[in-house]
Amino acid sequence: MADGERGIDDLTNYVTAITIVSAQPDSSTTVARTYLNRGIQPPAGLALGTIMPQRLDSGRRIIGLLSTPSVGAPGSSVSNHVTAYVLALNGNATDKVPQQRRDVRESAFNYRMTVELTAPVSADSFASQTANLHDLRLMFRWPVQPGGKLGGGRAVYRAAVSGQLSVEEDGGATLHFFDPTTFALAQ
Repeated sequence: MADGERGIDDLTNYVTAITIVSAQPDSSTTVARTYLNRGIQPPAGLALGTIMPQRLDSGRRIIGLLSTPSVGAPGSSVSNHVTAYVLALNGNATDKVPQQRRDVRESAFNYRMTVELTAPVSADSFASQTANLHDLRLMFRWPVQPGGKLGGGRAVYRAAVSGQLSVEEDGGATLHFFDPTTFALAQ
């Protein structure tokens, strides 16, 4: 993905569902929103929450939802838990789109990816850098078995992402994107 590119529409062939659970730490209120791919059935056993009318019909929307910060806007106490269900990008050709048979798709290799995007905490002398630096952690669990159970495979990857995080509304869905050429000033 070069220079914040957003047109990665091939992702629509692999991401089956994205669920964002938002919670208020000071209360027991949680809201689960699930975005589904129009052409691919979600894994069985997926706790859907509220099904959103916005579909995973573009790479831009998929990236924008996956980039939802783990902590809400500054001054907000909302925490977000972002989970995606993904089909393997490589493997047997009979498992790939346009395969519509649920039994074939469920027997293909699938995994669950949890995304944590946070701003690192540091000393005041580094405030201008931390305003533009985020910690990205991707946690993978596999395989997603029929019925939604997870196998024993797991891996975690971490990276630092720089740039200003912008928010866009897209037909009722809140999308987040990094602009690697724009930086916020420390406050």
